[in-house]
Amino acid sequence: MAAQAAEPPADPPATRAAIQAEQLADRIEQRQSAWLDRLGRPRRDAAVRQLVSVLPQQPVIDVATAQRLTGKSHVAVGRALQQLERTGVLNRLSERKWGRVWECDELFALVESFEKSVRTRQQ
Repeated sequence: MAAQAAEPPADPPATRAAIQAEQLADRIEQRQSAWLDRLGRPRRDAAVRQLVSVLPQQPVIDVATAQRLTGKSHVAVGRALQQLERTGVLNRLSERKWGRVWECDELFALVESFEKSVRTRQQ
């Protein structure tokens, strides 16, 4: 009589959540790498590269916040935000000359997709 293979135990919810969070982090890193490719692989100390690295923690950003997060000048972060807008990484939310705000739709889409997959797997 052949022994039946036992089904592996279902992953505990905490384990599943940790795996899913790691997958989301990997997707974000892949997206950041793709952005850097689109930007022509800027220097490590360039404001635009530093902004790419902080966008996941601050997907809605303005010049003052970008300055605080990077330590770069108003002019440097202004140029970097314009580069990110030109390459489609950021979308401008306001059309004002002063106090402009940008958002990273691609990050919001990743998080939304992640939330949907988590909900689907829980049902």
